[in-house]
Amino acid sequence: MADRKVTCAPAGDGMSWISALVPSHEAAAVMGRLTATAKHLQKDRREGRTRSQIRADLFVSWLKGEGTATAVKTKLFVTVPAQLLAGQPVPVEQATVVGGDTIDPITAKQLFLDGRSFHRVITDPVRGVVVDMDRRTYRPTRAQRDWLIVQHGTCSRDGCSRLAVDADLDHDRPWSRGGRTNVSDLRPLCPRDHRHRHRTRAVYRTRRDRTVEVTTPTGFTSDAPLPF
Repeated sequence: MADRKVTCAPAGDGMSWISALVPSHEAAAVMGRLTATAKHLQKDRREGRTRSQIRADLFVSWLKGEGTATAVKTKLFVTVPAQLLAGQPVPVEQATVVGGDTIDPITAKQLFLDGRSFHRVITDPVRGVVVDMDRRTYRPTRAQRDWLIVQHGTCSRDGCSRLAVDADLDHDRPWSRGGRTNVSDLRPLCPRDHRHRHRTRAVYRTRRDRTVEVTTPTGFTSDAPLPF
């Protein structure tokens, strides 16, 4: 019972696996409701989906809370390469979700049509715009947080796959030691790494590519092979 959890892993082709480790009787109840509802929907002669497809669609719809006050809202970021602003040719890029997995153009278009608004993001830090403004206060702006979520996707520490959208924004140079609240001095660290950085003697060093290398008090670095 203590091991119950929900995990998500990319499966390629714009698809992902969502798995839940739950008590067997709860799993049976969930599958029973999905199957019963799918059977009912299949009575409609216009229904062209298989029972498995209907179950999958119901699973997503119920968890997203569609039609409820707490329904999931899609947040869209339209990235604009800095080269495009300068009139230079740019390669065509695929749409992605936070975390790095790609989605097909049709799905991306539907998300765009369903979204109430979108946020434009320059894909290179540009001095003078909000996402790269030097701040003199401790807390980052919403625009700065959004920029770092798009830039990193996940926690910036080597090997950590926790999503940046759930991370804390950590000052590379501590605020108490003169650090600035701008995107060049901020990086997303999951709550666990954020606590570890400030409560232990481990050294968190930001590389030029904005990833973070960790060196333990014993000298082991996060990009080195395991010592056994």
